[in-house]
Amino acid sequence: MSVGSSSNAKAAVSLGFDRVTDLAITSGMPIKAISATEWLGGAIDAPSIVSIATKGNRRRGIAGDLDVNTIIGTFIGSIRTAGTLSGEWNCNNIKSISALNITSAAFVLDQEPNAKVLALRGLTAKRHITDSQIISDGNIGTINAGAMINSLCFAGIKGGVIGLPDPAVDINVLASIKIITVKGLKGEPNAFINCNIAAATITSATLNYPQSNNGGTPFGLSADFIKSLKIKNAGGATTLKNRSSPSDSNDFDDF
Repeated sequence: MSVGSSSNAKAAVSLGFDRVTDLAITSGMPIKAISATEWLGGAIDAPSIVSIATKGNRRRGIAGDLDVNTIIGTFIGSIRTAGTLSGEWNCNNIKSISALNITSAAFVLDQEPNAKVLALRGLTAKRHITDSQIISDGNIGTINAGAMINSLCFAGIKGGVIGLPDPAVDINVLASIKIITVKGLKGEPNAFINCNIAAATITSATLNYPQSNNGGTPFGLSADFIKSLKIKNAGGATTLKNRSSPSDSNDFDDF
């Protein structure tokens, strides 16, 4: 589907669908809204998207998954899905992301560190973030998840870093992560498994039920400065304050 451009600077297009499979959209003008019952496969190339949402349909047994690759010139306002969010999302910044699960997704954000414009203001996964990446040049606001598995969240880390970054050599720009919370899910013994979170500064991190044994491979948090870190496991809770690299390193087995 091809949408042209317009000489009217305020012109934008809104698109509504039921079920979408392998649809490619190229738009010369901003997209105000995209709504669908579900979207499985395809791509979107546009200057910006104010909102994109899949709502599902319980009566028809449609979960409302959203799986699409995007190249957006500037920003995405909101991404909302009733089901699982997947795909590659490339843009300058995203205001908000909300999903039941986030699986095999990549968010690549090139917004430079800016106190007034966050690369990602907020992300919420009600249940799992699995096999996914958040790679940002700029500051990240709030990340909330029930569980986080085999995933990473990097702000201002050099490209190509594999594993747990070393803050002495792998920080590219002075970006921050404000709040990251992994709550834990009923019936699941571990909620933070083989994940890496890194930035120059992490203001607040709450990681419940980390799986400390990772086969000898280190994982966890890496930063020049962590203001507050709360860890809860079956044995109780630990709170660490004002941790600076490299003097204040803490290890809990592989975590």
